[in-house]
Amino acid sequence: MGEGLRVALVFLTRLPVGLGQRPPSLAEASPWFAVVGALLGLAAGLLFAGLSYAGMPSFPASLVVLAFLVIATGALHEDGLADCADALGPHDRAKRLEVMRDSRIGSFGAMALILVTLARVAGLSSLWHPADQVATLVVVLALSRGLLVPTMAVLSFARPDGLAARSGHPDKLSIALALAIPALLAFALLPPDRALKLLAVGVVVAIAWAWFAQRAYGGQTGDVLGAQQQLVEAALLLSLTVKP
Repeated sequence: MGEGLRVALVFLTRLPVGLGQRPPSLAEASPWFAVVGALLGLAAGLLFAGLSYAGMPSFPASLVVLAFLVIATGALHEDGLADCADALGPHDRAKRLEVMRDSRIGSFGAMALILVTLARVAGLSSLWHPADQVATLVVVLALSRGLLVPTMAVLSFARPDGLAARSGHPDKLSIALALAIPALLAFALLPPDRALKLLAVGVVVAIAWAWFAQRAYGGQTGDVLGAQQQLVEAALLLSLTVKP
């Protein structure tokens, strides 16, 4: 297994993957983000399809799938979402960054987790066909993680000593690969209209969040990236409930 893929697995999941003595930086491993997302989507999609074949309705099946993803990722992205939401309480930027480092969850963080989880469940519950469940989850999870790479590239670092600053900025090739992989998966696995809709929604939400994060937090942190993944994934899944 390539070292870049190992680093991406360590950052995006809780799988027991070892690293070499000199692993690449997170920025250098960023082209693998979409691949890791696709693998998570494949596993979650196969679980979803298996539950559907067993006769479980889509709503309880979607809850099981989300529980699987939380376990597989260690709730890393959910934690970032909650921290970013709680940090919106103070008006001072330095205080916001301080709140983001607090492991406790406040009312803003709790409500953010509830609303985003409900959006994800609503979107997953709209998927009835097993093949559609697998294909959609592969694309959604790949895209929500691939879109982290351009955000890492364009936003400044909110903290000079944080995870984002230590990782550095991805280069143009990393951005191109991180975006090309989910785009190719989308058009290969989904109808063209759905593929275009998911790509458009993902890009719009990622751009909006990056703009907001720069103004609210002064740029990127590990929590900001985690929150973006959750918001993009929720928006993509929720968009599935809008029928043409």
